[in-house]
Formats: sequence, structure tokens, C-alpha cells
Amino acid sequence: MTSFIPCICSVLILTITSVHVVKGGSSGGTVYTRWGRKDCPGSAKLIYSGFAGGSYYTHKGAAVDPLCLPTDPQWGSHNSWKDGHRGLLYGAEYKGVPSDFVSHLVDHDVPCAVCETVGEKSVIVIPARTSCYSGWKTEYSGYLMSGNYDYEAGSVYSCVDRYPQTVIGGSPRKNGYLFYLVEGRCGSLKCPPYMDGWEITCVVCSKA
Repeated sequence: MTSFIPCICSVLILTITSVHVVKGGSSGGTVYTRWGRKDCPGSAKLIYSGFAGGSYYTHKGAAVDPLCLPTDPQWGSHNSWKDGHRGLLYGAEYKGVPSDFVSHLVDHDVPCAVCETVGEKSVIVIPARTSCYSGWKTEYSGYLMSGNYDYEAGSVYSCVDRYPQTVIGGSPRKNGYLFYLVEGRCGSLKCPPYMDGWEITCVVCSKA
């Protein structure tokens, strides 16, 4: 596992939809998805755990958002043959290179957990930070991941837990929706404070 050197960086705050946040949980808190883990951090309540899924990485008409799919799906009207005019859904895998902190996870399927905060009303994901700003509580921290920049399918930035798990039995390489680390490229991205080629961290924060 490769250790990354932390840096003090100015940041942009992404909209809360980047962590699939839903307002108004049963406890008055906020619901969000924890990518890369089957459990919820701290006092957050687990609504369900499952595995990540999405569009295939080379499909031009792909939906960009990953989904946290439950392990106990229910069905409505359906047929048993493969139709041509459909959106398509696949599982998701970690991808990377030998130097990545996820190199031991490459081709393994990605788990996820849908969590509800206890009392906290707002949740945000902050890129390029490992800790929250004053007044905010850390839900979890990790690394920003997305699809490969050179692939045809669009993707979104997702904050994947720094201690990622895998789906049991999900190691064969099948591709599908892919999670790659995100790194900075200097130019229009200001360096410093950012660093060329450094992997981008992230943190998910909540506030009452």
C-alpha cells in the first residue's frame, strides 16, 4: 500500500449530490452513500448495504451516476430476454496501477452503504481535504475517484473510503462501471497549492 504525503490545499466545495445525499431521514438527519464500505461510520445508522453499479465504461449513452444497489432486489413487470432499446446496468470495479493504494483491490467489486446521520441536517463532500472545517463533523474520509478520463462513458467524482473493502466473490475482471483514482494536472489548476500528479483526497462532513 502506498502512503500519500498530505498537503495543505485550498479547496472547492462540491454540491452535496456528489455523495448521493437525500434530505429528511426518519431521525431528522441526512442520508448519504458511503462508497467502498459495507458499514456506516461513527453514530450514523445503516439503512442498507450493497454494491456499486452503473453504466459500462465504453458506452456512449451511459448514465454518469453510480448507484448503491441493494442485495435483495424486488421486481415488477419484466421479460426474460435482452432488449436493444434500454439503458443498461452493470456492477462496478476498482481499477488502478501497481503504485496505487488500491492496487491490491484492482478488478474487485465495490461495496457501498447507505447511511443516515443522527441529528445532522447537512452533508457535504470536500475534495482535497482529509479533515472537515471548523463546525463540521467528519463522517468519513478517503480519495476522490471517477472514471478514466480517456474512456467514452461519462462519470462523476465519488469519495471512496480510505479503507476500502470488496464484495465477496467479486474479484473476476468483468469491468462495468469503473472507479479510478483522481490526480491533479497543473495549468488551469493552480499549483501550488495543488501538486501535479498527486492523488486527490476527500472528506464527507456533516453539520447539525
